[in-house]
Amino acid sequence: MQKTWNYLFYSTWKLHNRASEIFIFPLIFIFNKISFFRKNWHSKGEEEYNRIIKSKDLGLNVLFSYYCMLMTTSIIYSVFFMYVWYALQIEVGNNIYYYFIAVVVLSYLTNEILSWRKDVYLKYFTEFDKVNNKSLIYLPAILFHLGVAVFAVLSIHWTIGFSF
Repeated sequence: MQKTWNYLFYSTWKLHNRASEIFIFPLIFIFNKISFFRKNWHSKGEEEYNRIIKSKDLGLNVLFSYYCMLMTTSIIYSVFFMYVWYALQIEVGNNIYYYFIAVVVLSYLTNEILSWRKDVYLKYFTEFDKVNNKSLIYLPAILFHLGVAVFAVLSIHWTIGFSF
């Protein structure tokens, strides 16, 4: 479970790295037309960019990936509680605050135990960097996050329905 979870985290991180290259590098190309940025960017800008954005030790992409994993975990627990309360026919009502707190705490604990405690994810990241087949690295992240979102929408439709 821990290895699978960290592989999903790793593929989400790699997806964020790729997206940052697609969206940020055109800006860098534009800034390279200005002589001040061209002189300073080539000297230290690329190392700073990699340190701040792509770093495995609390770079922005790692934090964004953690946020995506936390949100996806929250959706999973919300759907689970929704099915349980639907099966037991419990009315949520004013207990929605406790429900929200339980979902957030369980999501945080799941990600803390499986990835963040003692920087376990760093060990798995170095292991996954050595994998030769890198062509399918983005697919698990896309399928996992979109699959959970689609399942959540379908679960809402199957349990309580939509009223338009």
